[in-house]
Formats: sequence, C-alpha cells, structure tokens
Amino acid sequence: MGETIVGSMKINAVFPLVFETGMMFVRWALRWLDGCGAGEGKTTKKTTIQQYVGLHCGPEYFMHFKYSGIMNIVFITMMFGTGLPILFPLAFFALAVLYGVETYMLYYGYKQPPAYDGYLNSCVLQNLSYAPFFMLAFGYWMLSSKQLLQNHYLAAIDRKGDAAVSNHVWFALPDDFEPAVYLKLFFFLYVAYLLFKATIVKAVEMCCDITSYSEWNIDETIDLYQNCLDDDDKNFSIHEEKTLRAHGIQTQFDETQEKLRGGKLRDEKMHLKGVHTYDILRNPAYSSAFQYFASGLPNRADYIIDDNLDEGDDMAQSDLVRIVLNLAFLREDELKKINFKFNADTCAKMQRL
Repeated sequence: MGETIVGSMKINAVFPLVFETGMMFVRWALRWLDGCGAGEGKTTKKTTIQQYVGLHCGPEYFMHFKYSGIMNIVFITMMFGTGLPILFPLAFFALAVLYGVETYMLYYGYKQPPAYDGYLNSCVLQNLSYAPFFMLAFGYWMLSSKQLLQNHYLAAIDRKGDAAVSNHVWFALPDDFEPAVYLKLFFFLYVAYLLFKATIVKAVEMCCDITSYSEWNIDETIDLYQNCLDDDDKNFSIHEEKTLRAHGIQTQFDETQEKLRGGKLRDEKMHLKGVHTYDILRNPAYSSAFQYFASGLPNRADYIIDDNLDEGDDMAQSDLVRIVLNLAFLREDELKKINFKFNADTCAKMQRL
C-alpha cells in the first residue's frame, strides 16, 4: 500500500510539467499545420478572426483545478506522511514544480485569467486548516501501533479463520512510545481549536488589544463610476445602448448615458481593470462564444462573414445576439412587434447611429 501511495505522489509531482510540455507541442503542431498550404500571401487557413485567435491563443486558466491539485498533495502527505516520511520531500518537490509551471504558464501560456475574488482562496485555506487534523490522528495511530514493526503483540486465536486481535485502540495510552502520546495530546488540542476558533481569536484580540481586520474602516476614496472608465469602456457602453434603442430596447436611463459621455478618467490608479460592466458580451469568453463584435468597433462589418452574398447585412449577425440577450427588457406586446429579419437598410441605419 505504501508503494502505491508513494508512486502516485511521484506521478503528481511530474505530471504538471509533462502535461503542459506535451500540450505546448500539440498547440505548436496545430499552428504549424494551419500555416502549411494556406496559399500564397496567407498565413492561415482559418476563415474568421476568432478561429485564428482561438488557435493561436493559450488555454483557459482554471484556478479551481489548480487548487484541487494542491489540496490533493497536502492531504495525502499529511495523512500518510508519519508512516511514509518520503512523502514530505516529494510534496515539497511537487509544489515547487507546480509553482514553477503555473508561474511560467500565467506569463507566457494561458489566456488572461478573469478577475477572481478572494472567496475561492478563503475556502481553500479553510479546507487546508483541516490537514493537521489528519496528520495528528493518523500519525498517532501509526506510531502507537506495534504491528507496524512486529507481530508478536497480536493475541492468540483459537481457530484459523478468526481475526487476530491487536488490542490497538485509540483511547488507550501507549506504555513506552512517547511520541504517540504527544501526537494524541496535540490532536485533542487542535480539535478544540477548530471547534472554538472564533471564540479563541476573539479572546486573543481582547487580551492583546488587537483590532480585528473586520473592524477596519477602509476609505479608498474611489471616484465616480463614469470617471473610472477609459475611452474604450465608455464607447462600448454608449454604442451598445444606441444599438438596442434602435430596436426599441432601453437598458439605461438617459441620465446614465449623459454621465458616461461626460466622464473623464482623472487618475490612472482608479481605472477599472478587466470587465467594467455586468454586460456579459463585454466578457471576452462570452463574446467569443457568441461570435459577437461590439457596435463601436471601427469597420465592424469587415470582421463578420455571414452565409449570404449580401455584404450590407453582415452586422445583423452580431446585432441579433445583442437583441436576443436583452428581450427581458420588453413587454410581451413589444416582443411580438419585433422583426428579426434584418436587411441592408436596417444595418445601414444602425451604422449611422
């Protein structure tokens, strides 16, 4: 059993490096094949920009998957490390490899990850706080078991099919093996800490006159929302609202539009990073999935290829996505009046907006 666990840990240690290296060569091969035979003056056989970007960009960054790998390494090491000490250096090596691979991939491999909040990180840290519980419990059981070294401690049996009685129980104190006694003591102390953690922390703060971080009054002096947007963010919100209003859908007040037009980014430190709005089509993952091109994009029609020869209605492909995702803003009678058959005149009208 120990050999199986140690072998699994060895695989966990080198798997991230082998996997990412293999996938890097696969992506390189696919890009090379795409460029081969593309034709004179062409570098790709892809027919849309998003297909080309999808081939040449990196993979998605799944933070939850990385956290699960860390927790797997930590809990296996803590659970069996007392009886298999080789697991501790293996865990150190595995975490070092994972850190190196993920750092490299975040800079040079993955797509830009979304802006994660601290909730997932807090949950992982909370779960990792239970790892010492397993180390102390399993460590005590292993160090207090004489059968790990010799078998003459087993009680005699009357019949061949009877199970051997080891007299090894968790509530008994070992006679001559002191390390196990200390592990058991710390086990109960740690269980008490986990059960009364909030009370203990509060008592320490009161005794030591420590101010809890939850009581801190943080004044970030953040400017108004419209003054935290750059020109690209403002133009996106303004042009998308114009497109919707051309079809009878209004998602913003007129005052909001005026504030957006008059907003000015005064301090670069207050610039909203990443996605500035709850509009899902501003999120690169959703805009790519919907094959959507924003209304304010210069020469927008040149990026869209539809299934007909009429070049005047290319923008209808993206406009239809925008309208369908906002139908909840309309009443039932208004929904029935919408004509989803776009033509060149409709697209020209929207382009003039």
